[in-house]
Amino acid sequence: MFKIFWKEFGFPESGRAATIDPWIKLVGNGNDVDEQLAKEITVGATAERQNRQDLRGRGLTPIYGQGWLTARRWEGLQPAPVTVRPVEKPMTEEDEAIVTAERTKAIESIKNLGNKMKVVTR
Repeated sequence: MFKIFWKEFGFPESGRAATIDPWIKLVGNGNDVDEQLAKEITVGATAERQNRQDLRGRGLTPIYGQGWLTARRWEGLQPAPVTVRPVEKPMTEEDEAIVTAERTKAIESIKNLGNKMKVVTR
């Protein structure tokens, strides 16, 4: 189960050996494993990985796995909010009619302006 946790936590590869000890103290090892706690921690590790990009973006340093487990950081951890771009909706016939009318007015205004600005040559 530690392998699954470590894959989900995903930071840093060099801290893996130091992270095993707190994992075993919390979850157990071999046949004596608290599977429910292991699942909760692994779900938290996924959320931590998702939040890590936000931390780095704000110039903060993410916590290593050993400290994360020891501090029980998975408790109450929520995944980072997902930023969703608004989807552009297609124009309705009414929208197209308005755009066409505005475009026609703009073209007429440009033509009228051109007529007023005749160049006088001598």
